[in-house]
Amino acid sequence: MKKHQSPIHVGRAAPRQTIKALKIPLPDHLETIDHGLTTTELAALLGVSRRSIFDMAKAGRIPSFRVGSSVRFDPHVVAKWLRGR
Repeated sequence: MKKHQSPIHVGRAAPRQTIKALKIPLPDHLETIDHGLTTTELAALLGVSRRSIFDMAKAGRIPSFRVGSSVRFDPHVVAKWLRGR
């Protein structure tokens, strides 16, 4: 039998459904993440497509930074951005 795992893993982005089920505000959850989020991770958390995340980052509508050719998102900065909306 498999060991029971917590639905939220420290250091990893949890799916939006998990956060909703636990009634954790998204900005609060983002502040528990200790790495730059990928577009895939952020898209899953926000419930939008990766393309939307890329487009928003390119237009400067969501805070982002680049690591080489990759786009990343500081979860603490995104949490602040969400609270300000």
